[in-house]
Amino acid sequence: MTDPRGTGGGDRPSRSHRKREAEERQTLGIRLAELPDSTLDELGLPDELLAAIRRIRHMRRGGGLRRERQRIGTLMRKLDPASIEAALRQREADQRTAARAFHRLERLRDGLMEGETEVEAELKGLLEADDFAEASRLAHHARQEEIHGQPPASARTLFRLLRDRLA
Repeated sequence: MTDPRGTGGGDRPSRSHRKREAEERQTLGIRLAELPDSTLDELGLPDELLAAIRRIRHMRRGGGLRRERQRIGTLMRKLDPASIEAALRQREADQRTAARAFHRLERLRDGLMEGETEVEAELKGLLEADDFAEASRLAHHARQEEIHGQPPASARTLFRLLRDRLA
């Protein structure tokens, strides 16, 4: 029976297992190139790795790109991938949460503009009376702008009002 970790029963992992791990770390390093600089800085990566990641962003194809990927993979072997993967998972979770909040605000804005009574009741419970009155006024103006084919300035203002008050 073979060892599921690819150790082959010995003290050292098999060559195939080591190669898979190296490829996984290289892939993780390439994923890091898609992140903004601010996020990369938060990860506390070594300067040499950060420089390689920033260089690879400007490469499109060829031997230089392949060599830089291998370099990133080599540098990644010195790091603990679990902490980097955890930070990436947290970032993705934060993005999903922000997207859900954004879509909720859009739903509330659109529902108020369309005069949905459920949305109006929900907003009455969430907003103060003055803010609800302002939101209703903006929704009315947004409907008028939509009817007349004007830019949605009031709809944008309504969205900002809801975001500021409900966030």
